[in-house]
Amino acid sequence: MSTLSQTKKLNFRPGIHRESTQYAEQGSWYDGNRVRFRDKKPENIRGWDAKTSGTLLGTGRDLITWQDNITQKQMAIGTEKALYLYQGTKTFNITPVRASVSLTNAFGTQANNVRVCVSDTAHGLASGDFAVFTSSSVATDFSFNAMFPVSVISANVYAFDASTSAPDNTTAAGEATVQYLIPTAASIGITGTGYGAAAYNAEVFTSVVLTSVINVVAATVAVSITSPGHNLEIDDFVYFTTATTVGGNILLTDSTFGGPIFQVVSAEDANNFTINSLVNAAGTSTGVGLATAQFLVDVSTTAGFRTWNSPAVSSAIEFVPANWQLDTFGEILLSNKRGMGLNQWFPTSGGTARAFPVTNAPVSINSFLVSPNDRHVVCFGCSTFAGPKEPLLVRWSDQNDYTNWTPSISSTSGENTLSGGTEIVQGIRSRNQIAILTDHVLYGMRFTGPPFIFSFTELGTGCGGVSQHGGIDMDGTPVWMGFNNFFAFDGRVRRLDCTVRRHIFSDINRSEMNKIYAGVNSEFKEVTWLYPSADSTECNRYVSWSMEENYWVYGEAIWTTWSDRGVFDNVINTGTSVGVTRIYDNEIPNIFTGKGLKIDSFIESADFGIGDGNDMLFVDRLIPDIEINNGQIAFTIQTKEFPNGQLRTKGPFNLTQNTQTVRFRSRGRQARIKIENDATGTEWRYGDMRLDIQEDGLR
Repeated sequence: MSTLSQTKKLNFRPGIHRESTQYAEQGSWYDGNRVRFRDKKPENIRGWDAKTSGTLLGTGRDLITWQDNITQKQMAIGTEKALYLYQGTKTFNITPVRASVSLTNAFGTQANNVRVCVSDTAHGLASGDFAVFTSSSVATDFSFNAMFPVSVISANVYAFDASTSAPDNTTAAGEATVQYLIPTAASIGITGTGYGAAAYNAEVFTSVVLTSVINVVAATVAVSITSPGHNLEIDDFVYFTTATTVGGNILLTDSTFGGPIFQVVSAEDANNFTINSLVNAAGTSTGVGLATAQFLVDVSTTAGFRTWNSPAVSSAIEFVPANWQLDTFGEILLSNKRGMGLNQWFPTSGGTARAFPVTNAPVSINSFLVSPNDRHVVCFGCSTFAGPKEPLLVRWSDQNDYTNWTPSISSTSGENTLSGGTEIVQGIRSRNQIAILTDHVLYGMRFTGPPFIFSFTELGTGCGGVSQHGGIDMDGTPVWMGFNNFFAFDGRVRRLDCTVRRHIFSDINRSEMNKIYAGVNSEFKEVTWLYPSADSTECNRYVSWSMEENYWVYGEAIWTTWSDRGVFDNVINTGTSVGVTRIYDNEIPNIFTGKGLKIDSFIESADFGIGDGNDMLFVDRLIPDIEINNGQIAFTIQTKEFPNGQLRTKGPFNLTQNTQTVRFRSRGRQARIKIENDATGTEWRYGDMRLDIQEDGLR
């Protein structure tokens, strides 16, 4: 240590600051991951563990916790595939049923094969939807009350894989009762490519004679065809102008079997493709038949062409991914899958009972909530009393009766259409009012009683919400994320002074912003937004703001939903890791691992120097002030001569609770330090770290 050195404290402003360059943010922390600040000092956040060993189908879109009338803890989770209930220590699937159907002589099976074909006229299913069999006489194990994803063959036929192989070949056999659950939906936003999304301007086809090249297998619908160089792809069309019978019964020009136009379901290679008949083949035939077919092959999309009956490949129409809204009316769970109706579930029914529709509620709803104090169920962007859906409509039920939606002299139900923006994004239940966010305007909705029931006041413009769950109430103050800023309403709309705004909004995947989810961590007075980064279609990052200490931090996360502690002892999340979704306990006291594994965390400073940065600095000792409960952390110092110069690194140096000093020699005009977790289960907190620094000339 030089006698010219001065020992200086490394105290930086709390929070992460990166609205400017790392050199311009001198005196600040510039980067970090999984840290927070308490009393202006950084520390690593606590860890998490799986709440159950079971997994959920799909990705969590909303989560709610509550306590029923007998003080039993309840939790509900909605994914794009299902609605779940967590009760006690068990998870139940309570997805509502769309239709219940009795099937007779409807099944086709093949010996030693798990595939089951089902005939049901106008079943209304899409591939990926779920069927639940509650009874069956078919000779295969359907695992009753289990959910089977279906593959749609036609409007009248679908298939699924049973849990065991069938013992025999059967055709048009068996009886069963099946429940079709409400439709699944897209997990990511998609561009509309429907048949009406763009003009038709091409009909390109190739006429082919097929001789002794058709193959079918008894009791199956697949028709395999060999045609060298067919150039067909999945979803292209084949039009049969002439054909002979194959498989004992299948005539490809007959509408009974789905003809004369079939869609390609698979293209095995350049010489073979498969279509599906509507009816099972009576027998097995190999290399038979005579037919003339026209192959409707899609031509180059760069020319702007598409074939007859082919969907457009692009358009300006955007469809948002599936989402859920969950709320409680007393102890009753109310739920809505975006674009569908309102459902209810009673704790007294138990976990084996499914949610079911609310009578007379709007048939199409984008989101809803239960109003504070006056107990109206309020729907947003829903169908009107007269029928049509309006994206700016607010509609509410009768007070204390969510089954009465008819305006009358004896009812307080009603509706009102807002005018600011193009759609209602979210409603936030706040102190004595509801904050309604459109994509452009903030409205206040306040209960006034008869004759108008609610009043609506425009509170701010240019402050629209970004997603269905992108805002939340924090101690009576609505806080939300907009498309380029963060906002709060505390009597006036206020843009929050976010010190990481540019970093966050340049990192977000804007095509998936509708998945952004806001949550409160009341223990630390933080609001956290979960968001998908630019290279992800699901939430994999977070940004947090402390209302109490006014700092901002960000980091990596696996969470897609959030519920504050209260009903349960800690924060509850759904998280997706390695393609698997689970329920998690998060921010668990004294836990600093993620499912028992190391959690990476770090904090890095902005560049600092001596004076105006003209002189070189020389650093040769660290005096650590770190609280470490277990293991060790790593300290690194980097120096450079110019803001865009090459970094020279010293370290990492391992620090434990007993480390008194660290000796090294580092020189440059600017320096930055980094503290990072270097062991499993480590809890660390930064104090008043000090460096021995001295001026070292101009070069």
